[in-house]
Amino acid sequence: MPVVNFHEELTIESVTSLIERLEAVESTEFCDLYFSSVGGTACSMEMLLDYLTKNNHWTLICVAEFSSCAFITFCRYKGNKYFTTQSNALIHLLGYSEHTRERMNDNENHKRAAINLENDNTELIEMLHKIELPVKLINKVKKGGDVRLYYEDLIKLKWAALLE
Repeated sequence: MPVVNFHEELTIESVTSLIERLEAVESTEFCDLYFSSVGGTACSMEMLLDYLTKNNHWTLICVAEFSSCAFITFCRYKGNKYFTTQSNALIHLLGYSEHTRERMNDNENHKRAAINLENDNTELIEMLHKIELPVKLINKVKKGGDVRLYYEDLIKLKWAALLE
C-alpha cells in the first residue's frame, strides 16, 4: 500500500508540493497519507481539501499534532481518517495570516477576507458541536482561547457525525 508523509505547515507551497507527491503515486487502491501540521492558511487548507475530496482513495492518518487549519482539514475530510496514540490537536479560532493582512489595504479585500474568516470560524464551531466536544471547551474556543486535545480526548469524540 502506498504511503506519503506530510509534516509541514499548510502553505500554498507545501500543499502544492504535497499534491504533486500524491499525484505521483500510481495507485487506484487506498493509500495512506501520514499527516501532521501546526496549521497554516485557510487558502492552502481549501486547496488540500479540494484535492483529497476529488481523490478520496487516501486514508488520512494524523500521527502527531494537527492544529488550527490542519484540525479543520481533518474534520472536513470525508474519506477514511484515523489518528495514532501520539496524536494531539490544538483548536482555536482562525485569524488573519500575515499574507492576508498585507493585502488588506483594499477595502473590498478586507470585507471578503472578514466574511471568509467569519464563515470558517462559524463552521469550526458547528463541527465542534457535531463531534460533541464539551460545551465548556467550545465556549473557550469561542472566546478566543486555545483547547488542546490528546489521544485520550480525541477517541471520545463523535467523528462519524461529520460524515452526515
